[in-house]
Amino acid sequence: MIGWGMRIEYHQTGGVVGGSWRAVIDTAELPPAKAQTLLRLVEDANFFNLPRGILRLPRLSTVDHFSYTISVMDGERKRRVQTDDIDMPAKLRPLVSYLFEHTRHDR
Repeated sequence: MIGWGMRIEYHQTGGVVGGSWRAVIDTAELPPAKAQTLLRLVEDANFFNLPRGILRLPRLSTVDHFSYTISVMDGERKRRVQTDDIDMPAKLRPLVSYLFEHTRHDR
């Protein structure tokens, strides 16, 4: 089971303008309902069992797509996953969507 003191580092790059932004989230600092939602999304994505790199290379440039690096630290467990809009597994999409929507103010 995933604990309450989880730290998530989210980095998104790309898009038409080639933007880049980062966010760091610590579930211990969130309201309980938001923390629980985020913990559930990480668990539902089976994040700690995902491959570290979910990218098919080489690839032609796709300027309107985003690339993501997500790092999750939960106690002794740590995992960093890199993916993009094209190769992202379906089970990871809800977590990435949540992070995108809830970190927009950090852009």
